[in-house]
Amino acid sequence: MPDQAHPGVFWRIVDESGIGPDSVTLVFETAEAERKALQLETDIVTAEFLSHAGKDHVDVAWTQDDFDLLQVLLRKQFPERFDDEEMGFHLDLNDESVLDTLAVIAAARFSAAQKAEDWLLGHNWVTVQRAYEVGDMVALATDAGFCLGVVVALDAVEAEVVLLECIDPKTAEPSARLHELVRVYKADLLPDTFGHVMTTDEDTLH
Repeated sequence: MPDQAHPGVFWRIVDESGIGPDSVTLVFETAEAERKALQLETDIVTAEFLSHAGKDHVDVAWTQDDFDLLQVLLRKQFPERFDDEEMGFHLDLNDESVLDTLAVIAAARFSAAQKAEDWLLGHNWVTVQRAYEVGDMVALATDAGFCLGVVVALDAVEAEVVLLECIDPKTAEPSARLHELVRVYKADLLPDTFGHVMTTDEDTLH
């Protein structure tokens, strides 16, 4: 396994069926003498490591980029629980929101970004324009309703977003589009208040 930024934490790509995409698991080794490991399965699959030459899994380094994205997501999504002075956060692996954050990182690392032009609505929305950063929650206007997601990468023109859920425009109920990675133009990003989130005093209501 390549050198990694944080020994004891690594990704494991598991070939469960021998055919088709492989599942992504995050592994935490313990300090116990027998080196038991805690394995957290995600709902992310990847076609990147399909040939294991007879192995049932391949271990992949947890990199500094993975750690940096984790820090950004924790700071932005759990500001009341993140210690800026110590740059620390207690990872409660029984907390569904923490597990969801780890799945977002897995999607950003291993999923192939899908172009979203075919299902984004070409509509000029009248709203306050924002300068988005990695870790920000955003909404995308699609033919399935407004999809809520989190920005995981940016360049001058495009953004990569991991989708969290979509809102059915007819029923206003959330529907699953969980952890799909899409690439969109930055101009297509909308404030997260278009999605299924609570508003604040600083938000502009439409």
